[in-house]
Amino acid sequence: MSLAIGPVLFLGLVSLGQGVLAPEALVTAAVALWMASWWMTEAIPLPATAMLPIVLFPASGIGSVQEVTLSYGHPIIFLFLGGFLLSAAFQKSGLHRRIALRVIGFFGFYPRRVVLGVMLVTAFLSMWISNTACAVMMLPIAIGIVSQSGNPLLETCSDFGRAMMLGVAYAASIGGLGTIIGSPPNAILVGFVQTNMNRTITFLDWMLFGIPVVVVGIPLAWLYLTRVVYPLDKEFAADSSSRFLGQQLLSLGTMSAQEKAVLIISSIVASLWLLRGLVPQAFRWIGLQDVNDSMIAILGALLLFSLPVRGSRLLSWSDAKNVSWGIL
Repeated sequence: MSLAIGPVLFLGLVSLGQGVLAPEALVTAAVALWMASWWMTEAIPLPATAMLPIVLFPASGIGSVQEVTLSYGHPIIFLFLGGFLLSAAFQKSGLHRRIALRVIGFFGFYPRRVVLGVMLVTAFLSMWISNTACAVMMLPIAIGIVSQSGNPLLETCSDFGRAMMLGVAYAASIGGLGTIIGSPPNAILVGFVQTNMNRTITFLDWMLFGIPVVVVGIPLAWLYLTRVVYPLDKEFAADSSSRFLGQQLLSLGTMSAQEKAVLIISSIVASLWLLRGLVPQAFRWIGLQDVNDSMIAILGALLLFSLPVRGSRLLSWSDAKNVSWGIL
């Protein structure tokens, strides 16, 4: 039934809209309606629905196959690809887990502080990793803290558990606003502005807008969760959560060579993104022309594939199968 909704809406709008809109605009609106219906009902996988214009636009005379498919190869796609590969390297090396545990431990082991620590780590990682991947990565850590507390008041079904789970979800969404690669809609907006308004939004431009949103949004979400929706006793110390985090850190051991290499490369990439925004002419001074954020992202990915550390590459092509190809 859900499969039929899209074509029916398409044909209905095309039939009823004759004379109201120009033929090209009418077909474009009808295709958008078809896609929206399939996205909402998930009649077929979401990425597959996104490819409908490749068939429908040329068939309807809206544009040639070459013109339509060019939109799927926008430079922003490669910016995301580089970001996803950096994310894969974080997860393969285990660096993301070490960062998360270190920062959470820094905030102490009181319920409100623990929730804040988890949310801040989630928001930071979500700036560089897709929202979904970040939430999935943080979920076992959050559940472990809650379930290992050893106190009936802090079970997963308690207010503490609910605040922790919702905190991860909200922080992943808020943190994703911090950078261009933090969330797919960010890249869609950047691509739209570049194509239709002939203006380039650099990585730094976005961060100047996005970081303040994150800085304000995370504390507000934390206060709302831990003081309004699920008031937590600020005097209760979750001692067993401290033991849990300590055990987890101990199991990681010292930072590996792979973790250090991934940290260095990701720092270089982030620094180049910021440098390009702060000093646009910096790359031309050393003879490099037309350097953009997508090139920097792919450079970071190539370094991950190229540099051997302790006899193995930081990334192999088999690791790339874990990238969110559907989003791309």
